[in-house]
Amino acid sequence: KTDQNPTKNILPGIDLLAGPGGLGEGFNALKAEDRSPFEVRLSIEKDPQAWQTLRLRALYRQFGPREDLTDYLRFASTNRKNINEEWDKLKVKHPDKVDFVEKKTREPFELGDREKEKKLFKWINASIPKDKNCRWVLVGGPPCQAYSLAGRSRMKGHSEFNKDRRHVLYKEYLRILHRFQPPVFVMENVPGILTSK
Repeated sequence: KTDQNPTKNILPGIDLLAGPGGLGEGFNALKAEDRSPFEVRLSIEKDPQAWQTLRLRALYRQFGPREDLTDYLRFASTNRKNINEEWDKLKVKHPDKVDFVEKKTREPFELGDREKEKKLFKWINASIPKDKNCRWVLVGGPPCQAYSLAGRSRMKGHSEFNKDRRHVLYKEYLRILHRFQPPVFVMENVPGILTSK
């Protein structure tokens, strides 16, 4: 039996190595009894273009089904040179929506940067329930290009292959998993991770 308070039954989520947000989008889109049981509250991604997509999708979800999307569409079609100026205009017109999106997407961030790691841990702590008995979910998709079967065949013989940092990013996911001990986690990946050396 579910509680009558819908926010109480929402499982907050953290999305690591989020890319443009496909895995988190899937979690947010799941519907049960006309609502989503999940809400990704923090997405971490280092690539600036993928991060922009994360921010755009998070903004879209802040507009309800009957809300006017004119301001969102104006921002979505903005020329890259004017994107910061248009974001500032959105902050003035929709401060609560933009504030939520900024907390959810923060800034492009690379896992494994030990000097900045405290910042990441602070973001995660702010996004998960304070009560250790509360449920939340950690999701993530470590990049598989370095060890998927297709990726390895494409990069075979490439002089930089063994130095590719993507080989070890799954370990960064595991470090965060170990530190925060979420009750539920999903790590999306490919069979090649089991045979990669």
